[in-house]
Amino acid sequence: MRVVFAVFFALFFVGWLVFDMPAALGIIDESTGFYAREVDPIFQDPPLWLTAVGWFAFAYGPMYGAAAFGFVKRATWLPYLLLPLAGMIVATTGIYFVEELGGDVRPTNWTLFYVLNIPYLAIPPLAAIYSVIRRPRSTGSLVTSAAL
Repeated sequence: MRVVFAVFFALFFVGWLVFDMPAALGIIDESTGFYAREVDPIFQDPPLWLTAVGWFAFAYGPMYGAAAFGFVKRATWLPYLLLPLAGMIVATTGIYFVEELGGDVRPTNWTLFYVLNIPYLAIPPLAAIYSVIRRPRSTGSLVTSAAL
């Protein structure tokens, strides 16, 4: 399971590099342009709330990379990274979803919108729970929920 989480966080890191950071900086390149044209037109002229939420992207990328590394290395510090990261991701993605579902500018391709965004609501909290339940001890053995 940790390999699955490592892969997801590595993919989140790549997504951060090619979409989140350029979008947060106001740079529209081929990837952000496609998403704005084909999936979610709100990115063509982002409102202030989306720009503010986008600034969280500066912290997410390094944390995604660290989480992927932590899962690969079975790092003891992983829960301390994932718990706040999961909270931040769920909060900002939740704001994004509420606005998309009830706002004036709605996605044009709901299927792709959900496929690309639901993992951000599901994976970080599941990974945080998994990392707490299966956290490695500094000796290398695992602490399981029975031992807690």
